[in-house]
Amino acid sequence: MQQRWSSRLAGYAEERLREAEWKLVADPRSRRGRRWALGPMLSAMVTAMMSGTKSLAELERLSSTLSPATRRMLGVPRRLADTTMRELLCKLDPLALRPVLHRLIRAAHRRHALTPEHLPFGVVAMDGKVTALPDGRSPYAQRQTHDNGVPYWLMRTVTSCLVTARAKPCIDVLPIPAATNEMGVFAQAFAELVRHAGTMFRLVTYDAGAASAENARLVVELGKDYLFRLKNESHHQLQLISELLIHRPVAAFTIDVHSNTKSIVRTVRLMSVRQRERSLLWPSIRTLVRVDTWVSEAGQTELVETRHAVSSLATDTLSPHQWLIAVRAHWAVENNVHHTLDAVFTEDDKPMTPGHANGALVVMVLRRIAYTLLALFRAVTLRAEHNREMPWRALIEWMRLALITQRAEVMRVCA
Repeated sequence: MQQRWSSRLAGYAEERLREAEWKLVADPRSRRGRRWALGPMLSAMVTAMMSGTKSLAELERLSSTLSPATRRMLGVPRRLADTTMRELLCKLDPLALRPVLHRLIRAAHRRHALTPEHLPFGVVAMDGKVTALPDGRSPYAQRQTHDNGVPYWLMRTVTSCLVTARAKPCIDVLPIPAATNEMGVFAQAFAELVRHAGTMFRLVTYDAGAASAENARLVVELGKDYLFRLKNESHHQLQLISELLIHRPVAAFTIDVHSNTKSIVRTVRLMSVRQRERSLLWPSIRTLVRVDTWVSEAGQTELVETRHAVSSLATDTLSPHQWLIAVRAHWAVENNVHHTLDAVFTEDDKPMTPGHANGALVVMVLRRIAYTLLALFRAVTLRAEHNREMPWRALIEWMRLALITQRAEVMRVCA
């Protein structure tokens, strides 16, 4: 069992790293005195992240214990010093690494590894993520100040997750410049997403952080549809939508049983926008959505949350149950991607180069590549359903074992 699992992971890693085509990434270092090629260093970094490495010192220790076959696969013939890797990370352009993620996603799409589940077309959920750092040497670092006057900087990114794919892969990540926010960067993020992954999805979802008439118009102009959540920031429109939906009948519901005494019920109410409401809403809105979450515990039932959303999709494009799935699917970008980055990869606590903001941002992009490769392996490469539910930490342990134990003949067979 141990040998079989580690062999499959090693073969998988070798095949996927070939698809990354690191040679296309611009090397920012001077040719003079360069002792390491860029590709082997980035391959070593990503595989180390896939095996649970959380610091450059850990990377150096791991590089000294790799099996001979793994060394040949990665192109890492000897120990890789943490200072050498840090120098590279701090110089790299984080935007130069995004095409690597795009290539891996396109390759997965060609393998039919991103087929939509539960909905008739692909859905991408976009969401922002913030990491605090003590250093601001990056055009993406936004300066903040603690109550005691000590400054710190926020590194913000927009993550795009293909939530209808079984693996919930991260298909793009865009750093947010310091001078703007999620609302302001949405147009660029979405336009680039359509350019490299437009054939993989039809619907984009976003919470209130980027919900605006201008962004809604952009989505439709680019040939896609949106499902945007509304909050108090759009209070006039939200108030109208709430009044229109409050007396609509429940169109579908789900029940999630958490224990013998606790269950969660979610209901959805829908409404097609009529001609007389169009002048009061964004011109592209065609469907209004309300989702209520009820918690029943120990005989008591309580309404704990109400969410309102608007969409450019016609109401009959999806069944009521599929509308509820589409609304709930947005949470995958937080629960699957961002939570895993924080809880498993410890992104907020271990930026690897905390004293250099640009290096930390490069690490963020590389972590999303590592997450996506592991997610695709667990959800697609593994066939048995119980294996697809393997905890992240167990998968990472198998990856580490693969790096230090694999033989060349086994890796060739399992690739």
